[in-house]
Amino acid sequence: RACVRDLPSGRSRGTLQPHRAARPRKHAQARRLSKPKALANNLKEPRGALLNFCAAPGCARVLKMGEAVKVPRNFKLLGELDDVEHGGGASATHQGFISFGLARPDDTFLTNWNASIIGPQMTPLGDRIYTLQVQCGENYPDVPPRVRFVNRITMDGVDQTSGELTADWVASRWPEDGQMGSIGFILGCIRDAMRASSGFQQPPPEACYPQETGLF
Repeated sequence: RACVRDLPSGRSRGTLQPHRAARPRKHAQARRLSKPKALANNLKEPRGALLNFCAAPGCARVLKMGEAVKVPRNFKLLGELDDVEHGGGASATHQGFISFGLARPDDTFLTNWNASIIGPQMTPLGDRIYTLQVQCGENYPDVPPRVRFVNRITMDGVDQTSGELTADWVASRWPEDGQMGSIGFILGCIRDAMRASSGFQQPPPEACYPQETGLF
């Protein structure tokens, strides 16, 4: 609560000003010296440089305008879950043909996901619905997720023993900046690849890979 002091005699009494206690000089000096060195260095930009404060939780540094902010894993996955629950999660090309969600609602680490893909239209796969498993490891999105078909499919990059897409196949399509990747993104890549494989002879729609080869 601010206190009000009397004005010296002879001074006009206008609006009362709150009393501000003087800070001891040594305390002000200590405060200046306690600034993190990295923060102080970032502030020493040339005149006119554009600066922005990092919005990531726990981040106290100043960023140059345009510098990417790394979103923590769980925050990113929560954002993806929110997108798909509101009708998003996939690009416009695949909207309505891709869906995904947590395999278990109590999965607090957001690791295991179930997904569905309707095959590319105007192809022999267009009337099939494929179920997939997606597993996002602790280093997601810097490391892409593992993806496995539950239903059998003849497609380049799919291990015909387990139904899992090879790590090389997924990595070759995952953005160099992992923050730009997402579950919906990799599922879209898979649906695009299904079109190129639609001319292959396919197993019966009810055929599945062995359950023991599942990701979870």
